[in-house]
Amino acid sequence: MGPNIHVFRRSFRSALTVSLVLGMLTVADAGAQKLQGTWGGERVIIKVTEAGADLEFECARGRINQAIRPDQHGDFDLPGSLTPEGRGPTRDGGDNANQVRYQGHLQDKTMTLTVVSGDEKLGPYTLTRDSEPILRKCR
Repeated sequence: MGPNIHVFRRSFRSALTVSLVLGMLTVADAGAQKLQGTWGGERVIIKVTEAGADLEFECARGRINQAIRPDQHGDFDLPGSLTPEGRGPTRDGGDNANQVRYQGHLQDKTMTLTVVSGDEKLGPYTLTRDSEPILRKCR
């Protein structure tokens, strides 16, 4: 084999690697776009944007401050906050948000979500894309 075949093989491998990486990024971006919108289930609504998500529970509200990008199996595990809500007065400027993890799985138009705070877990919640149930707020 001459030196030209080695140059060709290296060029081919480089081009193949770049194509695979770009393909994976495209799939990840498509997955993030597929998530955008409203997801609802019993006692929870999630409004997903390209920058994160706002969550509304019956007695709390939450926030994820980064894009939700499920892995190749449809799973995600992201940090976020959860702020309890309830009846009665609240303190002005008081932030009683708890740091939590939002763990979920996406399959077609169904999302399963669990909120994890230390050893405690809330859920799992089953949500459906384009569903916005009426929540009975604790206010």
